[in-house]
Amino acid sequence: MEQTVSCLPFEPCQRSLPASVNLPVLLKIDRPAGVVLSRHESGEERSSKIGAESGDNTFHVLQGVDDGNPWNMRIGLESGRFTLTSATSDTGYIAFGLCSSKLLD
Repeated sequence: MEQTVSCLPFEPCQRSLPASVNLPVLLKIDRPAGVVLSRHESGEERSSKIGAESGDNTFHVLQGVDDGNPWNMRIGLESGRFTLTSATSDTGYIAFGLCSSKLLD
């Protein structure tokens, strides 16, 4: 991931790098297995089940829940650019990044 925006209720949002808010720095989408694999800067690896998929020939949307927190990822199939959103009970996250089309197969 290239950048994250973290927003607490009633406070200004903060831009930072993924590791500064404990988000993964690398994601791998394994559609056949139905999971998104992630790796944090610390080396910690996680897996999050893809609960739903949709899209067309220009974009793809993945949705899931990880530790009770919903997430949604929209990937532009031509550019590889993605936007990922996630929320906890008191914080919302938006992450922007770029993925390789190899990861979508």
